[in-house]
Amino acid sequence: MDLIIPEMGRYEATRAVRRHFKYADVPVVAVREKVIKDNREKSLGAGALEYLTNLADITRITRIIRGYLEQWNMRA
Repeated sequence: MDLIIPEMGRYEATRAVRRHFKYADVPVVAVREKVIKDNREKSLGAGALEYLTNLADITRITRIIRGYLEQWNMRA
């Protein structure tokens, strides 16, 4: 989830996903290009499972997303 959402605050959007029963188990990965104090804690507190700041590390991003997709598909 991109943390810059014009219509809704980023933390509010994550909480909304978590409140919706149908999507409560959907993996939410917060992505932010810049490191800003408290963003990680706020994102995780709102329901994100991961918080990534280094978009250049495509290997790590791919590994994290693939792992959550595999877990989510096993539950379905």
